[in-house]
Amino acid sequence: MKQTFEKQFKTHYTDFGLTELKNKYLDVNSRIDELNDSLKSLLSERATLHQKINDNSNKKPSIATNVNLKIFDILIKSGKYSIFNINNPVIVGITTDIIIKGKDGKKMLTKNLGPMKVSFNMHNIRSGIKIRSIIPALNYSGLYHCHPHVFSSGTPCLGNMYEPIKRHRKEKNYGLVFQILHDYLSSYNDNDAIEGLDEFQSKR
Repeated sequence: MKQTFEKQFKTHYTDFGLTELKNKYLDVNSRIDELNDSLKSLLSERATLHQKINDNSNKKPSIATNVNLKIFDILIKSGKYSIFNINNPVIVGITTDIIIKGKDGKKMLTKNLGPMKVSFNMHNIRSGIKIRSIIPALNYSGLYHCHPHVFSSGTPCLGNMYEPIKRHRKEKNYGLVFQILHDYLSSYNDNDAIEGLDEFQSKR
C-alpha cells in the first residue's frame, strides 16, 4: 500500500522531535548558566555589603551637642530614619519603611512603599529636594513613581508643605525639614496624587 505524503514526510524526518527537544534543552541550560552568573554576582555583592555593614557597625557615634544634630538623632531613635549623611551642601536621609494608609476613591488602602532616600540641598530648596525609592520598581501602570505625590524625576509635589520647609531652611532647622518630609511621605491625598495609591504594590 502506498504511504500518504504525510506518513512519508514523518518517516523521512524522524529526528524532528528529538532536535526540538535538544534545542529546548540547550535553551534551558543557557538560562541556568545566566542565572548562575547572576547568583554569583549577587552573592559577591552581598558579601561586600555585609563587610561594609560590619566595618561601619564598629564605629562609635559621637554625642550630638548641636540642637540640629539632636533632632536628627531623635528622628533615628523614633524609627523614622535609619541613617543620615552629608555631602555639602546636600544632606541625605534614608527612611525606614514608608507605610501609607489612605482612601483611594471608595477603598481604604494600606501600602508599604519600602525605604526612601531623601536628599535635601541646603542652598537650593526649589530643585534641591529629591526622593527616590531604595527598592525601585515599576508600579501597576508601568511608570516609575516611588510615591503617589512624587514625580518620576524624584521631585516631590509639596503643596502646602513648601512654606514651612522654606522657613525651616532659612532658619537652618534642617532636622525639622526632614521631619516634615517624613510626615509628607507617610500621608496621602487622593485629590492631589500624581498616581493613585492603588497603582502601587506593597514592597514587603
